[in-house]
Amino acid sequence: MTIKAVELFAGIGGFRFACDELGIKTIWANDLDDKASKIYQQNFNSGTFVQDDIKKQLDSIPNHQLLTAGLPCQPWVQEKLQQYTATFVVTGD
Repeated sequence: MTIKAVELFAGIGGFRFACDELGIKTIWANDLDDKASKIYQQNFNSGTFVQDDIKKQLDSIPNHQLLTAGLPCQPWVQEKLQQYTATFVVTGD
């Protein structure tokens, strides 16, 4: 049985590359960013790729056994860095 994967916030396809190497079939992927989506589609030509806000696509995600998700890095990292900096400045820890 082939494991079927869905990749959210796919970026340029880091999880897809790993899944392909392991024999896991990515059947559906999405990202919102124009540049990342273009690169992903150039690198991987099988499965469905949807460039859209994931909130608008929830009903179109097919059945799968594995879900991967690359967190939207920039906003998350910036927020965590600000929290860390604030903690360090206030407490000195």
